[in-house]
Amino acid sequence: MEYNFLYSKYGFSNIYLCLYLSFGKLIINVLINYSFFTGFPEYQKVFRGFASIPLDQLATNKRLMAHGFTVFSSIAGLVDNLEDPEVLDELLLNTGRSHIKRGLKPGDFQVIFFYFAVVVLRKITKLCQEEI
Repeated sequence: MEYNFLYSKYGFSNIYLCLYLSFGKLIINVLINYSFFTGFPEYQKVFRGFASIPLDQLATNKRLMAHGFTVFSSIAGLVDNLEDPEVLDELLLNTGRSHIKRGLKPGDFQVIFFYFAVVVLRKITKLCQEEI
């Protein structure tokens, strides 16, 4: 892959690197975060750092962009460790511990992961249709 220098220099996982380079960081953040809060406005209140930011300003909010980067890095870490159950367990436990303090429950993760999957599938479908 021609982007191997980025992988070795920055430690990005292959899946994250593909998403990052394919969609661009701004597009990822707008797709996942901005449209997620439009569809599920109650979740914006969970994030104290941008709970009161108007929806039309979220797409350019640097704190939200940083959180989107953290989320994608975490997902990449989970995917990278699918074959190492002990590490995967620790990553999931750490994520759970840090989010339970904010009042989130397992069902909240199901909502965001389902939404994430739908957004990515729509984007991939659109890209495939453009190729035909």
